[in-house]
Amino acid sequence: MEMYWIGILLFVCIDSKCIIKQKNHGYKEALCMNQGLTSVPADLPQDITTLDLSYNSISNITGGEFSMYIYLQDLIINRNVLEYLDSSAFSGLRLLRRLSMSRNNLQLDTSYPLGVFKPLSNLLELDISRNMKYDSKSNISYKLPVNELVNIQELSIDLVAQPHFGNHFRDMKNLQKLRFEFCHVRYLHNNSFIDMPENIKELHMTTCKSFVVFETNVLRPFFNLRTLNLTNSNIHLTQGLNILYPLQNKNMDNILFREFNNPVYLNVYTKNNNQSLIEEREEGGSVDIIPVIMFPSKLEYLRITHIMGVNGIKKMILFKSRIRHFEMSYIDTFIFPEVSIIGSNHIQYLDISGINSVITVGKFPVLKYLKTLIMRESKIYDVLRTNKTIFKWFPNIRTLDISYNFIWNIPSDGLGELRLLNHLNLSHNMLESVPEVLLSFESITELDVSYNLLTTLKRSIRNWIDKQYEKHGQFRLYLNKNSFICSCDTKDFILWISKNKAILDQNGNYTCLVPKDNGRTNYTENIVNSYQEYFVECDDKIWLKIGSSLLASLIFIIICATLCYNLRRRIIFWFYRTLRRMQEQSVNVNFEYDVYLSYSDDGTQFVKELTDTIENWGLKICFEDRDF
Repeated sequence: MEMYWIGILLFVCIDSKCIIKQKNHGYKEALCMNQGLTSVPADLPQDITTLDLSYNSISNITGGEFSMYIYLQDLIINRNVLEYLDSSAFSGLRLLRRLSMSRNNLQLDTSYPLGVFKPLSNLLELDISRNMKYDSKSNISYKLPVNELVNIQELSIDLVAQPHFGNHFRDMKNLQKLRFEFCHVRYLHNNSFIDMPENIKELHMTTCKSFVVFETNVLRPFFNLRTLNLTNSNIHLTQGLNILYPLQNKNMDNILFREFNNPVYLNVYTKNNNQSLIEEREEGGSVDIIPVIMFPSKLEYLRITHIMGVNGIKKMILFKSRIRHFEMSYIDTFIFPEVSIIGSNHIQYLDISGINSVITVGKFPVLKYLKTLIMRESKIYDVLRTNKTIFKWFPNIRTLDISYNFIWNIPSDGLGELRLLNHLNLSHNMLESVPEVLLSFESITELDVSYNLLTTLKRSIRNWIDKQYEKHGQFRLYLNKNSFICSCDTKDFILWISKNKAILDQNGNYTCLVPKDNGRTNYTENIVNSYQEYFVECDDKIWLKIGSSLLASLIFIIICATLCYNLRRRIIFWFYRTLRRMQEQSVNVNFEYDVYLSYSDDGTQFVKELTDTIENWGLKICFEDRDF
């Protein structure tokens, strides 16, 4: 006999507008995010195990506010305005396992009184990171009673400019993971971490905005370290390698130096006392120039990347080369070598990211076998705005990645004639619309325009995508993280997202600004599902425009008809006169007289008097007694 567990999820609303979720095994969550709360709500079920108070306005926690929620295991108070905690703020929370108070205003030296963590005897994880928002250059003592956290295993905290931890940090005997965020430190001495417990296995020091200088033995207190993570920090590579000195002959699982963010390039050298010193490179200083480099003919994979030196190479010669993968990226240089290929050419992959494209123009011969070209973070906008193309040397590429280039427009000849281009990556730029130049590319089956400033896709671009799908049977489109607007002007685009056959990222569900909801954001899928609610007024506006146009046309017709009727005689006469003139002009006969008079014998005297009068007006009269 088989048995099945059936999970039941119930939603209950209470006076504080929190959402209560009943989960399996008796666990119950209270979700009170973004409710404008200034204190802990007291009307929640007392048996909740998780309470999320994020995105509220709680500034302090007084004693006993959580005392009724004795079954809490997870407490989240992120993104409030917390400044102070009472010493009995967490009384009664003996079962609490995880406490997060990230992104508040808690100060390491003033906000945590003695005894505040004492009730949390079973706490395993504490996150109080991203609270020290300002770079204080003064020496700050970590007056944080962490010695009360006897079972803590993971601690996330900020690292100030001049940290002083204290002996009480050594009492965290079970601490395994130490995370430093909002890293303001500039210089770490050999004894900076001397007070840290020996059992730490993971050290994460990420996103250090200022340039960090290490002494060589700074990691010596971490005897059992297995993971070192310095991701996205301004640390010189040489120094990053130097601080590994105390870890030699030890087993490490991970050493992460990736994405050192915009480092200041320094010439680093080491004195005999194992303390690293620095000298900043002066702008315009002397640079060693290497005239020519020749590579072995049997070399197939060449990768020269992330070099922080200041050397320059004038020329690279590939003689009967077998190189298929050529990468020369993220190099601090103002000279890009001229690449000369003698004999066979097999390069299929080229990556010149991180180097200003202005200095790479014209440095390559025609690479007719090249299939993939990567030029991230290469300031291509500098070249595109001069209407030059830098792609005429790579006529047969299939994949082009020019992301992270601050491109806001691509001129009509900016991409050249890449007739075989299949995959185009324009993500992380500043495009407000998809460039019309793409309409001439008939081979593209994958387009990435995510992380731009698009508010919609023009009808011409949508038609082109549909055409490409019908032609190739497939099309991938990436639109995530744009500035889409869900309004009457873009409703056709919103409907197109839900109906087109192309494969979309995010399953075709994107955030968009909804003017009707006072500028709030929503998801396109929700907008489509409630189409009548959001766009019913759009049809009213269309019919209003049509009705207004018809009414204006009717009024115009009535006015014209009235004028024609009242002036009909003048109009008929004008047409008659015009037609007569046209007929006379077509005959093209010149008459000597304007008027001929016929009269009886007794009217001779009268005709003579009349003739004098009329001819004084400019008309010439013909009559028998004078002119025959």
